[in-house]
Amino acid sequence: MDLLGDILSSMDKNKRPGLSKPDKMIQKHNEEIRKTAEKERMMINNYKLKIQNKVADFLKNDKVSTMQFPNMDKIFRSVILEACEEAANGLICHTFGREERYVIVYKNPPNDLELEARRYFDYNQWNKEIEAEFKKKKEEQVLLATECSTSSQEVQETSKGNNKKTKLIHLECEAISSNPNRNFGMVSSDLKKDKRTVEETLNDLQQKKRLKTQQTNPN
Repeated sequence: MDLLGDILSSMDKNKRPGLSKPDKMIQKHNEEIRKTAEKERMMINNYKLKIQNKVADFLKNDKVSTMQFPNMDKIFRSVILEACEEAANGLICHTFGREERYVIVYKNPPNDLELEARRYFDYNQWNKEIEAEFKKKKEEQVLLATECSTSSQEVQETSKGNNKKTKLIHLECEAISSNPNRNFGMVSSDLKKDKRTVEETLNDLQQKKRLKTQQTNPN
């Protein structure tokens, strides 16, 4: 019976039609997709294990309070966020950058100044010296905008007959105060191409102010 069964089974196999060429190509393509997906899955799992170990070492190190990762694709950033959530130690993750994005892990919440600098002005490094510099620049820009606004108002009051000059000062101040999303503090990013320092710009505005005062009061 076994011999007869083998013969009948062999006859059935011979009767089965083979795969057509298009079907073989489809089968091969699907197999390649499966292998690629499996390879990516293994790569992500290995990367996640690496990140988990890195997060564990970060938590043990009392000398550091932040851990910054290089620019990477969204799928790898997601692995970092997931690993930090699973660590359940109150870690805080923020993603920064525009075209090239990166992740920073914090043990303590970052201050608003750092978040502003990283989100809106593309600062990719941060420390006490950079923070002091950024804060000083913001204060200078606020002073510059206030000075410009005052100068513009005085020019409008004392130079009503000189529409051209009034319009020029108005446009200068308008460029500083408009479009806050692109400004540094209150100065347009386009104006940052100006080679003058803030002090030089303030001096120029003050000189314009004194000149207008002298023209109004010649004696």
